This record gives sequence, C-alpha cells and structure tokens, in this order.
Amino acid sequence: DRVVLFKSNSVELSLLAFAVMRLGAVVIPVNAQYRSAEVEYIITHSQAGTVITDGATRSNVTPGSPAMSFVRDWLELDAAPPSLFESFASLLASAAPAPPVPLGEDDPVGIFYTSGTTGRPKGAVLTNKGFLFHVRRSLRMGTFIPKRNIHAILHALPLTHIMGFLVFLGMFCSGNPIVFLGSFDAKKAIGVIERYGVTLFVGVPAMYGMILQEKIPNGALQSMRVLVSAADVLPPEWAEKIRELASRPFLGMFRKRPIFAEFYGQVETTGVTCGKLSLPFVKYDAGCVGRRMPGVEVKIMGADGKEVKKGEVGEVVVKGDNVLKGYWGSEERWSARVLLA
Repeated sequence: DRVVLFKSNSVELSLLAFAVMRLGAVVIPVNAQYRSAEVEYIITHSQAGTVITDGATRSNVTPGSPAMSFVRDWLELDAAPPSLFESFASLLASAAPAPPVPLGEDDPVGIFYTSGTTGRPKGAVLTNKGFLFHVRRSLRMGTFIPKRNIHAILHALPLTHIMGFLVFLGMFCSGNPIVFLGSFDAKKAIGVIERYGVTLFVGVPAMYGMILQEKIPNGALQSMRVLVSAADVLPPEWAEKIRELASRPFLGMFRKRPIFAEFYGQVETTGVTCGKLSLPFVKYDAGCVGRRMPGVEVKIMGADGKEVKKGEVGEVVVKGDNVLKGYWGSEERWSARVLLA
C-alpha cells in the first residue's frame, strides 16, 4: 500500500513517515506548496490507498472525486475534520499497538517524486537498504565529531525533500537533539543557534546567502562546529565568510573555524553520492563536487559505455546499496544501475 503525506512542514511529518514504514507500507511525502493538479497527479499516478492532510493542505485535495475513487482512507490531522475526512486523532486514540512488519533489504519503503527532464515528475522508489545505508553512514560520520561538542542540530529544511528527510532521519537515529523550524527565517535561525548552542547546521546555498545578509551579533555563531551545504552550488566566498563569522578564540591569539562540508547527490541515490570537506592543505578543482562517499562507486561514462578520460564529457554512473529500485510505473527502467545526466 502507498500512503501520501500531504501536510505542512513539521516534526510530525517525519514521525508519520517512519510509522508508515514500520507498518510495511510505502510512504510518499508531498510538498505542502504543491497545487491541486500536482497533488492529484501524484495520488493518481501512485494509486495511493491512503491520503493524510492537515488544515493547511486539505483544500488542495478533493476526497470523493471519481478520478480518485481508489483512495480508501482520507485522514485529517486537525481535530475537527470536514466531511469525507476521518479524524486521525480519533483513529490513533482507539488503535491498538501494532508490531513492526519485517522488511527485506530490497523492499520499497518510500517513493519520492522528482521533477525530471522527461516530462512529468517521476516517482523514485527507495528501498529499506537505501535508507539503512544512509543511517549507518551518518552514524559513522558522527564518530569524527567529539560527542561533547554535539548539543543540537538546527533543521529548517522541507521534510518532503530527500535532503531534509535524510538529515532528520540521520540525526534522529543517532540520538542528536534537533531544533526544528517549519520554515527558514535567517534572523530567527541566528537567534536559535545562539540560544541553544547549535553545533551543526545543514542548509542549501540560498539559506547561507540570507544569513550573510543579516546583521549578526558578535559571537552569535561561535557554537558552530560543522556547517553543511548541498542541493546547489555554493559560492566559495560564502563558505569562507560564514566560517569566519562562526570562528572562535583558540589558544589566545588564534581563531578556530568550523568544518565546512559540501555534498552532491540525487533522490535516485537516496541522498549523498559525493562530498568534500574544508580541510587544511586539501584543494579541489573548480566545479568539483568532491570524492565518492564510502560504499558508493562512481564513474563518468561515455556513450560507448566506457569510462571517459579526465576533462571529457560523460554521464555520472552510480552503483551501491543506496541506488533506487526504479521509477514507479516504469518497471522497464528498473535496474541495479541508474544513469544521472
């Protein structure tokens, strides 16, 4: 069964997604900003049996529509849902505890729709082992940060996007406190970092650009130990500027700056494929997205199926447990390997 989660950005969205996976169903997170036609396309294309909404998104779906007669359950998270919706709170209050359903490594647990170059959004079918691969990798990477320095992560990413979903999943499973913002506001983010002593922030380049436009009080960012950017190209000067603003006194006359990490990935690879760290004496070529992550194989292949030489144009070929099972409804494309333009 597929379950569509169409609700505003909140911690509950992730908890609902984990619950769907625990029951052995397949979760489909949908951006709360999508319009009616976009949402209905995803519901229809996936043939979801259950749709969960809240007061902010309910008006963009039409329960009882003949075009979506296959949907069995319309659940509403608000206390007093309109007709045709069932109260999620009432259902939860009367529900008995359900044991987790055993899952095989290749079992699908999520479908994330991604806008592609071939027309309408495609549903990337992600597997149990793909998410476990990410969790294990997050735990290993966390060992490089002394535990005494981990106080909290600031999370202000959309959970319906694979980046935001995986950041929350990794931190949640590793036991790190999360300060969650439903939407990003640069001024508020700076205040949260200072108030809670946030040590890790993961954002997209636009977020860093907005932070740099604010007047930042002296020392407000000094708790930061790790800064992460992904999903777009970050201007190098922005990274250096934010690291300088977050620097802290070290051995009296020196200053110590936080580590800056950039990651490159896709929905189809359940997130991160390559990464690079701002380490002393490590230089990267202009435009480089970093080195392949542990457990992932990456090559640049030509049209003849052979690896190209450095400087030649080709396609990115990725292999690993993190690669999607296929695209929903396009089984002829399902393969252990996916080509990413």
